[in-house]
Amino acid sequence: SDGAQSLDKRSEERRRVLSCEDVSTPSMHNTSIVKFDDLITVFNGDLFYPILNKTFNHQDGAYNLKVVIKAIQLLQKRFTSFSQLRVTRVSFQTYEGSDHAGLEDKYVMRALKLCGKIMAPDRLKQLLQRVDRLVSDRLMLYEFLDLVAGADSLSMVEKKIIKDDLSEKLDHRGLYQVCEFQNELLTQDERCYKELNNEFQEMLKIIPVTDKQLTSHNLSHNKQWATPPLANKSYRGKKTAKSKQEGKLLHGCVTNSNEIVNANRETNCGICFKQILNVVEREDSNNVKSPTSSKEVSSSPIISTTPKLERLQWKKPLLVTDDEISETKQKIQDMQWTLSTRNTTNTRNNVHSPN
Repeated sequence: SDGAQSLDKRSEERRRVLSCEDVSTPSMHNTSIVKFDDLITVFNGDLFYPILNKTFNHQDGAYNLKVVIKAIQLLQKRFTSFSQLRVTRVSFQTYEGSDHAGLEDKYVMRALKLCGKIMAPDRLKQLLQRVDRLVSDRLMLYEFLDLVAGADSLSMVEKKIIKDDLSEKLDHRGLYQVCEFQNELLTQDERCYKELNNEFQEMLKIIPVTDKQLTSHNLSHNKQWATPPLANKSYRGKKTAKSKQEGKLLHGCVTNSNEIVNANRETNCGICFKQILNVVEREDSNNVKSPTSSKEVSSSPIISTTPKLERLQWKKPLLVTDDEISETKQKIQDMQWTLSTRNTTNTRNNVHSPN
């Protein structure tokens, strides 16, 4: 059948690659050659998956295949060696978590130091930001291989750090040499990190200026630089312009949506209160002039869209009640009676009083 024939062809291709036979070119010197593309094709197939699936370590076959392919790629480009790969694997397993979910970011610098490598913290931070993480704050082994290939040699960096060799003798000006106190408080690792950070920041200042002048040949002379630096003004400008354009489109969509909602709104909350008062006053004036005009429908757009409002008749509280008026009248009468009786009494007393 067709399926059996395809399986036979695939198995024949695998045997050809694994037996290191190059069929396309004749063996002139009896040498066996394995092409890199053929080897990657075999690894991308399903031949090695069951062999590497949780057999050598706790990872599945897909993870281990990625590690093997990454190691082959670095070996082909001369970025690493077999001894360096072994040390890298031991360092990664030493600092990997017990859950086997990858290397935490806070242990990356220690793992690099165990490999005999070192990297500027600022540069490492930028590289980690561009890694597509399977697990947040974790680094896989095939990603850690890239970092090791792009890191600097620890011994070479330590040679650059020159410690101040002070003597007790006076200089030509008759003064003692004084070291920088802050540098004396730093450890050797901190001095290396400080030196690498300064070099990295200076390099970021130079790259945007000479980016257009340099060619790809001039940029690829450093074999240790596995990944390019994140410094491209044109790319950032395009991203900024695209973000602004998308923001304008989004603002227009929101504005249109608000207009549609306001047009289909059943209530009339968007009408100003002053307009409502003007409509009510106009209706009252029309009712005074012609009582039958209120039954007619107005052609005004505001009146047609607003419900008919009835003026509320507020009952104002009386300042003086009827009981208070009657009580006041009674008090007035009592006062008048008191005054009249007092006048009468005084008159009688004056008549009967002796001279």
